[in-house]
Amino acid sequence: KDRVLAALGHELRNPLGAISNSVHVLEAAGPLSPRADAMVVIIKRQALHLTRLVENLLDLARATFGKMQIVREAVDLHALASQTAATYANRHEAAARITVTGSPTWVSGDATRLDQVLRNLLDNAVKFTPATGRIDLVVQREGAQAVLRVRDDGAGIPKELVRELFDPFVQNEQTIDRAQGGLGLGLALVRQIVNLHGGTVDVDSAGEAQGTCVTVRMRCIEGAGSSPAASPAAHALPRRRVLVVEDKDDARASMSALLD
Repeated sequence: KDRVLAALGHELRNPLGAISNSVHVLEAAGPLSPRADAMVVIIKRQALHLTRLVENLLDLARATFGKMQIVREAVDLHALASQTAATYANRHEAAARITVTGSPTWVSGDATRLDQVLRNLLDNAVKFTPATGRIDLVVQREGAQAVLRVRDDGAGIPKELVRELFDPFVQNEQTIDRAQGGLGLGLALVRQIVNLHGGTVDVDSAGEAQGTCVTVRMRCIEGAGSSPAASPAAHALPRRRVLVVEDKDDARASMSALLD
């Protein structure tokens, strides 16, 4: 099963790349008719959604086979949570209100993977919380541990499902129209990434309609005092020739057009 899913993820990613490249080219080409522009926006949004699903599938396969790489650096979990929540809120206008509280809390971790953890936890919270609801991200130090809590006042989780929720493809019961969607991979991937960081993740809910709280714990480190390096000044670059090596015709044509 794991090998089939990994192969499926790779096969889906190839056409998705060509679709995404083509959408960017259409956007860069300038306005079309109002109807065509609206369709480009829809294609872009749905391609992004599909890409997220496929990347979760591939990352879960990588973690299962021990191939997921963690590049460690000093990361302020509170700052990362604030940045991720702000980006998420900008892209999801109808989402429940998201607040971030706490204080600077440093861990040794992979910022990209920890951002993935936060996005998946937010995805899950938003999915089962009404637009009038609230989602709280709390980051703080508790003894030697950095603690991240994502708490919502949404649908909650039945007691019998809590233990299985981090298994792949396990989901809370959905309505016949599958309005919440998803593959049930987000929390499974969260657990894999947190485990690779030497941390733990737990979920707690008082039951249906009682909201949910997911808690991530990792070892704390002392804060990194250095400030980020300043970006180099922008300057003109000489024109370059770029060789695109790709045996899939659509992927090669769309990548070439995008680079042009």
